[in-house]
Amino acid sequence: KLQSNVMSDIKSPKKTMLSRWRELWGSWEGRGLLLSVLLPAIYYTVMVPVKITFGDGPELLMSVMHMGVIHTSGYPLYTLLGWPFVHLPGPSAHWNLVFFLSTVPTVVTCGVMYAILRRLGVKIAMAVPVVYLFAFNPTVLPLATRIEVYALHAMLLSLSMYSLLRFHQSPQRMLWARMAALWLGLALCDHLTSVFWFPALAVGLVLINWRQVLKVKELAILFAIGLLCGCLYFYLPLTSIIHDPGDTVLWNEPNTWERDDGPTVPCEPDTPHGTLGVPWIRGGDTN
Repeated sequence: KLQSNVMSDIKSPKKTMLSRWRELWGSWEGRGLLLSVLLPAIYYTVMVPVKITFGDGPELLMSVMHMGVIHTSGYPLYTLLGWPFVHLPGPSAHWNLVFFLSTVPTVVTCGVMYAILRRLGVKIAMAVPVVYLFAFNPTVLPLATRIEVYALHAMLLSLSMYSLLRFHQSPQRMLWARMAALWLGLALCDHLTSVFWFPALAVGLVLINWRQVLKVKELAILFAIGLLCGCLYFYLPLTSIIHDPGDTVLWNEPNTWERDDGPTVPCEPDTPHGTLGVPWIRGGDTN
């Protein structure tokens, strides 16, 4: 009898979670979320090119494929996340990188934006069109269908904002404060402009529940989260040392971490520095 009671207690959370998902997708709330992400996901996926890219795309693709160093500030999170995706089976390495690190993050951002709007009290009939205004904005649309770091950046910042909102609505749940700090720390490893969100996040956390946030233990946890995320930047000198003389894209001088004035090996003979967005290839085959 005791064993049966224990087994029922173990199984009940699974049933409860399953029932919650059924309730969500069977409700107008779930349908609104589905509408917010499904149409952008289909449109973005159709628009992803297989073999063509623009701007910094060639440099980013080569750096990710060969574990190199992208131009300043290095974008270690983008490189480390992208490496397994470009080596997966698919239409092409380019398509894989765009889909997994541009299209998918933008779709997730649409879902997070919908969740934020709903938690702020916006009606479903208004929240979905607002998400579409973001998803099909002329600025956002190209970034969801080409190789760039900004889609991942937007997703991480939106998750940090969502976590801050959840903390505001549940001030005693410090997990949301820690999650907000984690997403910001990861965003800083993708693009350094995330630092502009740091003052707003810090002030927000303190205003919401300063008694908990300013405790020594909690400050130590938040600091540790930021420190662990910042450790991703050690990838830059490490990969430079590993590939020295190497055969990969290296923007910075590995011994000083400073940007060189000219290419070590030009991408093509008699062409200007930075052909196709790739500053140079150190050693190896320049093709």
